[in-house]
Amino acid sequence: MSMPLTSKTYSLSQVHSIARQGDAIRLNNEICKACVDEVLIDFKGKTVLDVACGHENPFFKERLQLAKHVIGLDQDSREIQRNQFIHEGHVGDIHAMPLPGESVDVVVSVDTIEHAAEPDLFLKECHRVLRAGGEAVFATPNLLGYKNAFAKFCGKNVFDFAWRASHHRVLEYGTFYRCNTAGTFRQKAQEAGFQILTIRYVPEISWFLSSHPIAFTLAHVYNRVTGQLGLERLWGYMVVRAVKV
Repeated sequence: MSMPLTSKTYSLSQVHSIARQGDAIRLNNEICKACVDEVLIDFKGKTVLDVACGHENPFFKERLQLAKHVIGLDQDSREIQRNQFIHEGHVGDIHAMPLPGESVDVVVSVDTIEHAAEPDLFLKECHRVLRAGGEAVFATPNLLGYKNAFAKFCGKNVFDFAWRASHHRVLEYGTFYRCNTAGTFRQKAQEAGFQILTIRYVPEISWFLSSHPIAFTLAHVYNRVTGQLGLERLWGYMVVRAVKV
């Protein structure tokens, strides 16, 4: 089934049908990407740092291809070697990046700051490597979303059990959620020297629900109702755009 399924064009019957066909993750990714694409940040002709780049940036790979030079940073050298969207790769710690100050125009970070043991240091490092007026975009789980609140407060054993059930593995690194509400992010980013331009919430659905069509559909109902009530801050994901001042 191929159609442009965004948060404005799909119906609940389509959601349930697609989930039954085993394609819930694709649908979820399309909905998330449609929202992320509305966060306007220009990569064209710029030097971009992709923090914790992994083997592929799920939301920004098309825009990365417009950049003049893409630097990838990750703790796993194997992931860097697999990444076809970067021109230069570095193995290193997000709290102490092996890059000179004021060396990049844009920092992009997907699913990273929730794993930072010291998010203040991470944000200061992002600020340090950016040139004056450079921008950063952070895509990360929102702690006010039910999945992330569950992961934060139910303990590592429960979290690991859920990951085994849905992903058949356990995360190799910690997840702390120490900068995962809009208020906390805004405060820490400002302390690091950033000005927040936009914070956008994204109606992401937990991968844990992707194999359960009824639960997956009900999660979409929840997102739709909270959105209609103006409670997008309860959605599971957020994207923060900031500028170095």
